[in-house]
Amino acid sequence: MDNEWKDLEARVAELDALAAQAKTADEHATVSARRRFLLIALDSEGLLDAAQAPEVRERLERLGLPVLQGYHASAMELLRYYGSIQRRRYIPGASSRPILGGPVSLDWFRRPDHTPGTYNPFAWLGCCENIFVDTRHPEADGFGEIFMRVDGAMAHLAWRRDDGVTANLIFGRHFR
Repeated sequence: MDNEWKDLEARVAELDALAAQAKTADEHATVSARRRFLLIALDSEGLLDAAQAPEVRERLERLGLPVLQGYHASAMELLRYYGSIQRRRYIPGASSRPILGGPVSLDWFRRPDHTPGTYNPFAWLGCCENIFVDTRHPEADGFGEIFMRVDGAMAHLAWRRDDGVTANLIFGRHFR
């Protein structure tokens, strides 16, 4: 079982490198397809499950798997966000979501924090998610961007289809 997690670590690190180099629509489609299967594998191994978090965290530390540790930590933070009061302030009636098929990518928490000084991180994500869910995402597009004004300044949101189907918010920047 430890070897499976080491193999998964290598596959996820390879995907991250491939994603960083993707330039064309075909390359992005390849990354999306691979990401979909790797997210399913992460979920089936319990890395996206809050109930298994203590055991998973300990095992990842023991095995020295930093990339999977990052994915797991991001998953736990995303689940905390999905259950947060800040999210419900921006999205009335919002309920907890599973990570797979949810509107926010794990990469929101894996990337540098772009929270403007007037927000806390979950409130900023709630604001961005509220804009994002009210915006059309053409089915043919595997990724895209949204630009709009938020609090008197431009906001830049980016999205992609992590599972090949569902549009997922990957980052939001605010320019003053």
